[in-house]
Amino acid sequence: MDHFRVVLFGILLIVIGGLNAVFPALTAEFRSFWQSWQYKDSAPTDTALLVTRIGGILVSLVGIALVLYGGGVIRV
Repeated sequence: MDHFRVVLFGILLIVIGGLNAVFPALTAEFRSFWQSWQYKDSAPTDTALLVTRIGGILVSLVGIALVLYGGGVIRV
C-alpha cells in the first residue's frame, strides 16, 4: 500500500511539473490571480517564466524518480 502512495504522489508531481514546464505563463497567471489585488496589470517577466519552467522540469524529474522507486525499478 505504501508503494502505491509513492507512485500516486510521483504521478501527481509529474503532472504538476509538466504543466509548469509546458505552460509556464498559465501557471504564472494562476499565481498572479491570487495576488491580483496587490498589483495592477502585472505580467510575468521572461525570467519568471524561465524559472517556472525550470522548476517544473525539476519537479517532474523528482516525480519520475518517485514512480520508479515506488514501482520497484530503483532499489535503495
